[in-house]
Amino acid sequence: MENAQSTADLSGAEVVQGLASGQISAPKIAQTFPIELTRWTEGTIFASVTLEPKFLNPNGMAHGGWLSGVLDSGMYLAGLTRLPPKQTIVTRKMTTTFLRPLLNVAGVYELVAQVDEIDSASMRLTAEIRGKDTALHVRATSTCAIKTSKSQTEQGDIQ
Repeated sequence: MENAQSTADLSGAEVVQGLASGQISAPKIAQTFPIELTRWTEGTIFASVTLEPKFLNPNGMAHGGWLSGVLDSGMYLAGLTRLPPKQTIVTRKMTTTFLRPLLNVAGVYELVAQVDEIDSASMRLTAEIRGKDTALHVRATSTCAIKTSKSQTEQGDIQ
């Protein structure tokens, strides 16, 4: 399995395909945001998201920060599908609208994220989480900057 350092020369779509097929290891954050890609096309991802009891707040509802993180991760993956090698996106602004709480119900929900607009320097994305009954629970929009990926050495990390 490949890791982040060995995926630098792959397009974003190749990385997403590798994650979906298991050829590329999911990052450790996937333990906090358990997103399982079910299918994807250029600019859109479809995934299952597992709500576990550990993600509930003291009121027995899915924690809003966790939901926002799931949506942000989904939008990142959707955006990645539109990028060539050596490019990435960075969230600059994100708005989350909570429409219907996910109450005390551990289970699997559907995440759909898509690129709405893209230009040479930024992209705008949308993501939604729906229940099995297709009811919309949470929706988010974001604006992301498109950046050239840098190796750890170029970023100044200690080797």
